[in-house]
Amino acid sequence: MTRSVTLAAALFVYLVAELVPVGLLPEMAADLHVPPGRVASLVGWYAAVAAVCGLPASALARRWPRRRVLVASMALLSASQVVVAVAPTLEVVAAARGASAVAHVVVWATVPLVAAEGASRDQVGRAVGRVFYGTSAATVLGVPAATWAGQLLGWRVVPALLALGAAAVALALTRLLPDDPSPRSAGHPERASGSRRAATGPVIATIAATLLAVLAAYTVYPFLSLVAERAGLDGTTYAWLLAAFGVAGIVGVRVASVGLDRRPNLAPATVVVAATTLPLLTLVPGALPTAAAIPLWGAPMAALPVVLQGTLVRLTGPGGDLASGAYVVAYQVGIAAGTWLGGVVGGERAWTAALLGLATVPVVLVASRSGARAEQDPGLRPASGRSAPARSRSSGS
Repeated sequence: MTRSVTLAAALFVYLVAELVPVGLLPEMAADLHVPPGRVASLVGWYAAVAAVCGLPASALARRWPRRRVLVASMALLSASQVVVAVAPTLEVVAAARGASAVAHVVVWATVPLVAAEGASRDQVGRAVGRVFYGTSAATVLGVPAATWAGQLLGWRVVPALLALGAAAVALALTRLLPDDPSPRSAGHPERASGSRRAATGPVIATIAATLLAVLAAYTVYPFLSLVAERAGLDGTTYAWLLAAFGVAGIVGVRVASVGLDRRPNLAPATVVVAATTLPLLTLVPGALPTAAAIPLWGAPMAALPVVLQGTLVRLTGPGGDLASGAYVVAYQVGIAAGTWLGGVVGGERAWTAALLGLATVPVVLVASRSGARAEQDPGLRPASGRSAPARSRSSGS
């Protein structure tokens, strides 16, 4: 469990660092003497760098053991946050954030694979799900806490604290992870097999489903405040609804993790349908349907990466670094494309999300059913293939 907590902490720190400008936009703009819109562009710049550099960085990272890759990535994040904390201009802040964005895809691709190492097939969903508690905690606790600290103590305190947190995670990973996990070793058959499977139909279907499902959900998600305002839910009420959204996300991660292990054929499609059709409740007149929809929607939104990346891990096995990297890039592209499309379609966002989501379901079913059939092929096992997770206990996951 200690290893899982540390891996979750890596995602937590990385996500909070990515989203800090959202909560501290006025403070950063005033201190750096730029318009708020330029500070807001830091988030888009980060996503663009991650999307462009993700696959090349993942291909390069396969040359080294995962422990070294993750430790180096957290060290890079720590160094970049130190630079952000003392940056005299917005351009320096952007350059530092761009440096950490290069490793973003590598971290999100590698952490679930490390979490699944040593897990038996019927535990992969739970192993992957445990580390995604870090992302839920980042949105529920991390970003609000960072915003509060920045407003109270000055925004530069936040990247300084994040630099310390990233360094602490890097040190913990050095102590908890083995130096040379066998699937990363040069010429290892599992690694080579995983690379070959990265081009197979079910893997491509999973990555395509990720792009479509995330695109569908994000036609609505970035505009949630507008949806709530239209229903008369703003101010304190909206803040409480967002808190409930986050808490539901934590529950959703747990339920999806267990569901993926028990019903690998059904769980991904169920989560995709829920994540893309629940916003339809916001079209019902009155405040109550929207007030119910927002918290309920939090569960499948947080569960999306668990079931999609969990399915990918089941398909590729321990050598699926490049496929996992492609998945993360698809997720980032889905966010950007969905946000753009949501701005274009305007008030029809919920219908657009539902239609795109339902169109995604057949693709998800192809991938998940193929993953279930792969249980009969020992070479496709995502972890060590052991029936008992003895290695997992010894390594602290």
